[in-house]
Amino acid sequence: KNKFNDIGASVHNVILKKTQQGQIVIFGAGHLSITFIHLFNLKNLIDFVIDDDPNKCGKFMPGTNIEIRTSKSLVTEKVETCFLSLSPETEAKLLSKKRIFFKIYQM
Repeated sequence: KNKFNDIGASVHNVILKKTQQGQIVIFGAGHLSITFIHLFNLKNLIDFVIDDDPNKCGKFMPGTNIEIRTSKSLVTEKVETCFLSLSPETEAKLLSKKRIFFKIYQM
């Protein structure tokens, strides 16, 4: 049996269960987020992606109908889980400014 398929199914199922508790979002609309969404077949489970780049906001993640929104959505929406898909530098800046929004769990 293919180990990657087992891992992918596990990731998908964990996120599927989380959707029952609230919205699932990704912070960062870069290539790693796109890969994560497609690799684990999450395009129907991710509610939206957050990115404050004005060139990305209002658009959609490639190959999906997942809208890219600003970080204000963290306040206006009931977000259960937010995956960070950021460079270490950007993640540090984000957490210093918006730590109140996040319970941090390392993966």
